[in-house]
Amino acid sequence: MNTKPKKKIKLFKKLSHLIVFIAVYIFVIITRILNHKQTVKLGVFIGKIIYYASKRRRNITYHNLKTAFPEQSEDWINTTSKKSFQNLGITFAEMFKISSLSEPEIRSLVKYRDVDEFDRVHKQGNGIVIISGHFGNWELMAYSFGIYSTIPVTIVVKPQSNKLLDKYLNKMRVNSGNKIVPMHKAALELIKALRNNEAIAFLADQSATNDKDLFVNFFNQQTATYKAPAQIALKFRAPIIFGGCIRQPDNTYLIEHNELDYSDIENTPEGIKELTQRHVSALENLIRKYPDQWVWAHRRWKHKPKAEEN
Repeated sequence: MNTKPKKKIKLFKKLSHLIVFIAVYIFVIITRILNHKQTVKLGVFIGKIIYYASKRRRNITYHNLKTAFPEQSEDWINTTSKKSFQNLGITFAEMFKISSLSEPEIRSLVKYRDVDEFDRVHKQGNGIVIISGHFGNWELMAYSFGIYSTIPVTIVVKPQSNKLLDKYLNKMRVNSGNKIVPMHKAALELIKALRNNEAIAFLADQSATNDKDLFVNFFNQQTATYKAPAQIALKFRAPIIFGGCIRQPDNTYLIEHNELDYSDIENTPEGIKELTQRHVSALENLIRKYPDQWVWAHRRWKHKPKAEEN
């Protein structure tokens, strides 16, 4: 068996990952010499490049928006699509600048509607499950929580295939005191955190497995959704706070958040599905208010219930 092609592929992959990492590091240096207004402009430019350069992602975005908003015009869908990519570009630009910002700069950039809500809920003694999505600037939301709150939080992250980039991003994410855990190693760490009356955080809006997770209604589509957030909340009766980091007209952020009431739900398979539906509905309501601030370029509806596949 000839192993040379495999070795060449691995070498090419490592080289490409190194090039990407170097490009990102140069980008980080650039963002750190820019003020926030300039960083936003750079992000908009990046978003435009991604929009026109990636036909596949552009088509996925168009299809998703058409699915979610069938009543909207072509002009609305195209405009929202472009703005969504620009939002993604701004998030990238700001993400690499975050760790260089001082605490006063973070506080002037991000405001919470009622940050004391987390402390009030925390006093119940069962930890907190924080749920959000890839909305607004989700990285800034997570980072700022470590500055605004003294409650320890463990954030579930999806590892990047580029290990150099993954290591850099994770180092940045913990600069404000947060802890992170990769998805495939999360269970025990999350249980430990809740038992210690700490917070755990999920971005629960990416496509889940079609055989191990749940299908719930999202924009009138049966959508594969991770059951872990609801499952762990019900098991430990941990309060759930759903929130989103909303970009304001002046490019600062307001984090809106509310505790989800599930006092009427029991820890059963039906209860897990109902609670999953509730936090997914909360996300949908937020997206409907600010549709250009969600990442539509993800294949959210790539899985179908088995009954529809047959």
